Amino acid sequence: FSSPIQDILTTNRDNIVSISGDEIITLVFNVMTGKATYGNQGNFRFRKTTFTDGTLSVFLDMSQTKQLYKISLQTSYLLLALTLVVVYFIIRLLSKKAIQPTIDVIEQQKLFINDAGHELKTPLSIISSSADVLELTKGRDQWTDNIHKQVIRMNHLVGDMLTLSRYDELNQPDLTDINLTALFKRLLSELSPMAQEKDLTIESDLTEDFIVKGHEDSLNMLFRILIDNAIRYTEPGQTIRITSTKSSGQAQINITNQFPDFPEDQLEKIFERFYRSDASRSRNTGGSGIGLALARTMAKVNKATVSAIKPNNEEITFQVRLKQK
Repeated sequence: FSSPIQDILTTNRDNIVSISGDEIITLVFNVMTGKATYGNQGNFRFRKTTFTDGTLSVFLDMSQTKQLYKISLQTSYLLLALTLVVVYFIIRLLSKKAIQPTIDVIEQQKLFINDAGHELKTPLSIISSSADVLELTKGRDQWTDNIHKQVIRMNHLVGDMLTLSRYDELNQPDLTDINLTALFKRLLSELSPMAQEKDLTIESDLTEDFIVKGHEDSLNMLFRILIDNAIRYTEPGQTIRITSTKSSGQAQINITNQFPDFPEDQLEKIFERFYRSDASRSRNTGGSGIGLALARTMAKVNKATVSAIKPNNEEITFQVRLKQK
């Protein structure tokens, strides 16, 4: 290649079979007129050296190398994909075998709860009937009263266990518009005798037509448990407050009652099954020990949350967050 007149003096393609004479002339011209002394041009690598009487460019055909690289890359991706598929199925198979014993245990527990619950109903009925007969023949005393109280407590426990087991197996139900104001009116009407026995006042600020998305039966049970719990653990003469707020498509119901000297780090544990913060106090109130665990299950059925906070040392507030209409 002669620089002054930019003319190609000669080309040699004896060892190149992948390019024609015209194509190599175009290739050489592009390289010679460019500023780079080495690099890539099409399927070729080149090196350019300038002498006093002209410029020499040497080209190396890289087409086969590029083809091999492309095939290697495609093969690598294919092997990677196959490896991931094999590993996925191995992990799925092994994980299924690993968790199967846990699944079996859970299923056995559910079966046991159902069977035990139904089996306990008959002896509890017999015990209650026997206590009634004793009262008719020998009169009522503290012993027969204790029998009746324990039978009632056991009936509540069996009922809660069966309900909890049933809802654990329940598929997510359809959520519909629920009028919380009407629901609370019914609940307070049913539970007011319990509150009156302890001279309790229940205050509610729910406005008319407080509408949320929910499943009516489970929502009714959720708030029944929380109000019943408040009545049981509040000392006579105190006040239970029910308040509500709405924001960003959510509704929050707060149920506040007396519950002094309870440590804040134990608040989450009260939703565990059979958790007892004070066993003797729980027995005196007649609780089953799984009421709040059942309440949390009812909240999940409604795609809601239930939690507890201590606004002060003397009270506890249960907060239920639901989707607003």
